[in-house]
Amino acid sequence: MNSFVERIHENHDQLVKLMQQASVTVMKFYQPGPDNPDLDIETKDDNSPVTAADKAAHDILTSGLIELFADVPVVSEEGDMVRGARDVMSEQCIIIDPLDGTKEFIKKDSGEFTICVGFVEHGRPVYGYIAVPVYAQLYYGGKWVEGSESFALEAEQIPRALRVATTPKGIVMGSVSHKNDSTAAYISTHYPDARVVTRGSMLKFIAIANGEADAYPRIAHSMKLWDVAAGHAVLEGAGGSLTHPDGSEIDYRQASLSIGDFLAQRSIN
Repeated sequence: MNSFVERIHENHDQLVKLMQQASVTVMKFYQPGPDNPDLDIETKDDNSPVTAADKAAHDILTSGLIELFADVPVVSEEGDMVRGARDVMSEQCIIIDPLDGTKEFIKKDSGEFTICVGFVEHGRPVYGYIAVPVYAQLYYGGKWVEGSESFALEAEQIPRALRVATTPKGIVMGSVSHKNDSTAAYISTHYPDARVVTRGSMLKFIAIANGEADAYPRIAHSMKLWDVAAGHAVLEGAGGSLTHPDGSEIDYRQASLSIGDFLAQRSIN
């Protein structure tokens, strides 16, 4: 049987189409117009918002991924949490965030939301896809035993290789909607001279992978596996790393579905 990454590569064209389909659907909710569907905003048990767009993207992605990878469980932010806690323990799983940056999506001002699919094997992301619907952009790639690669695909252009900066940029990424004192203290201690630039959703990982920033730490937060999986893979494929702050590897086989403290950076530990 082909390896997991080989199977992903074999289905790459279909995965690109799936991400584009989800993006087009989400944009119908985002763009103003009398014929566009209503957001139907609800509040989940953790007080985070969920919209009809989140649910529509979830349906498109899960059905499409099950068709392509029938033997691999799909874990989604909008799926069953009990089942998800079990499925992340599998040898392989697909972790998705149907709409990362829902708060920014609801505001309809920055366009800083993404659609994210991360392929995980033995507790580590090996490949990821991140769509940016507003700009018709797609970022994808990862690192595995045989090699690494990450690319940016914009409109109908030829894919462009992503690579982290080789020298410090003096920029640290921060969250738009989830700032906290612990992360601010970490940045002050470890990056005292850096300028903090905020960006929504997984665009923070893309900024590092694209050579625009040095790091993105998150300390004492409640982020889940789907908030990180795809960005983790793409960043590693571009030459960067994502670990716990002490440099230890992150294992995605977490029944809590929580990622824990992490540090994404351009340099590899």
